[in-house]
Amino acid sequence: MTIMEIQTFLNIEPTGILDEFTEAAIRNFQAKTELEVTGQPDSKTIDRIIKCQEGFLDTDFTTKLEIKKYYLNPNEYFKTNQRKTAIFLHHTAGWNNPYEVVNAWERDARGPVGTAYVVGGYNPQTNDDRYDGEIVECFNPLTGYAWHLGIGNTPLHRNSIGIEMCNFGWVVKDSLSKFRTYPINNKPGYVVDPTNVVHLSKPFRGYQDYLKYSDAQLVSIRSLLIELGNKTGIDITLGLQKRLKNLKDPWKAFDYDPTIGDSSTGLYLHSNVSKPNKWGNYEKWDCWPQAELIQMILSL
Repeated sequence: MTIMEIQTFLNIEPTGILDEFTEAAIRNFQAKTELEVTGQPDSKTIDRIIKCQEGFLDTDFTTKLEIKKYYLNPNEYFKTNQRKTAIFLHHTAGWNNPYEVVNAWERDARGPVGTAYVVGGYNPQTNDDRYDGEIVECFNPLTGYAWHLGIGNTPLHRNSIGIEMCNFGWVVKDSLSKFRTYPINNKPGYVVDPTNVVHLSKPFRGYQDYLKYSDAQLVSIRSLLIELGNKTGIDITLGLQKRLKNLKDPWKAFDYDPTIGDSSTGLYLHSNVSKPNKWGNYEKWDCWPQAELIQMILSL
């Protein structure tokens, strides 16, 4: 079996070269099929691939995603050939339609601010789920980048891939005990369906009630992370997953990590690089420690 045939089976670019991206995809395949994880196309690995092709084994480990391309105007992101070493998860602090997120980036005056992907969600008022879990690519993350971390003009922007989930984040109860999103233009936030609210066991960054990330979003995010890990060679078990296992406290794992720098590799959250301001207040809450999100990260 040729390298190109292996790459085609693993659903990555068939270059015919056993590069670091192909080795990462092979490692993922070996781990999922309980083989020794070497990253090399040894005889046992090739035999397992052939059995999968012939239908003797389940091939669910391959990543075949439906990704809709809805690209930003070229002046809304930067072109680069910089190798990607990290992935950051965000939430939009807004509505459920991923296409409107992209449109809003086009309309604002902030310049090239955005992420490579936006994953649609559900409407927290009506529960309309037409966009739930839908993945939209805003530019090719292998050849472009945009500001998405709010940490200044650092190499980490160029080295990383941003993924947004459509979600408002924290909510609070009003005087009538209705859950509302954050205030908008000095007016009370939107009232949301209380069945979409998760009450945490303790506050995260000052708030204890958050709009949940949907199952469809988490399934799409997981598949997208695996896909990007295969294509870029980024080890998605580094970073957040390692913090969750080492710290034993998701609240600490999801909070600011001063050790993250330009050379950091793996999977992280926007909140991992967002520290309190000079008054001790937080300005970013993405992402918050929802149990299902934690389990998804640990399952990678």
